[in-house]
Amino acid sequence: MDRKRGWMWMLAGVVMAILAAMLVYRLISTATATVAAQPEVETRPVVVMVQDVSIGTLLTEDMVALRDMPVEYIPDDAVFDTEDVIGKMALTDLKAGEIVLASRLETPTNVTRNIALTIPEGMVVIALPADDLLSRVDMLKPGDRVDILFSLDLGEGTAASLRTFGVLQNAVVRAIVAPPVVEQLEDLGPGPGVPERAILLAVDPQDALVIKYLIDAGAILDFALRAPDDDSEPFLEPVDLQYLADVYGFNMETPLPELELVPTATPTP
Repeated sequence: MDRKRGWMWMLAGVVMAILAAMLVYRLISTATATVAAQPEVETRPVVVMVQDVSIGTLLTEDMVALRDMPVEYIPDDAVFDTEDVIGKMALTDLKAGEIVLASRLETPTNVTRNIALTIPEGMVVIALPADDLLSRVDMLKPGDRVDILFSLDLGEGTAASLRTFGVLQNAVVRAIVAPPVVEQLEDLGPGPGVPERAILLAVDPQDALVIKYLIDAGAILDFALRAPDDDSEPFLEPVDLQYLADVYGFNMETPLPELELVPTATPTP
């Protein structure tokens, strides 16, 4: 009896194994047929953000990448080449993983129409004349960090009355405005003319007042270019004739020739 019962259990086990194998085969066949029946999804490489950036940021190569996305989910104004976004300014906060849209970017030299969108909270944008030497040799570009230096004549018109000092450190160039030559000349009418260029900076409102006063007072403006990763703010001691005498040890009692102070930048004919 025990041997007969054992054979029955063994037979039942074999039957269960066969049924399980048939069930697994049917499930696999059904899944394979379902996958085969699904149409292939069309994809296309599109530019996406790989890190968060804030409004006003100039996009660099390490901030974006190409990712394959289903074509049906790609917006109409998506960007498909990273070269088309590098160097552009973000007009809104951009989040990692989102598709980059052309409507959310602006060329820094054309950002004036959207400049209000790029001003950090609590700051104002001022326009400074681009007639210092660095600007005239075209060394400045949007995104550069600069210090603002001024030389002010205290009224005597000689070297002894000149004071040179740093007004602002580590300011970021938001944009460089250069109106088209043809439009400017048409506005001027007949005769030679030079398009006016300006450097746009976002600064603290109090610093804006100081800079306006110095410009209105006829101070000579110069920019000093920093390294891209230099955010230091060292103490700068104002320089005058007495400072130079103390540092270099020349005799202040020796009469100095009176020198007429003129701006370092002269209008281009």
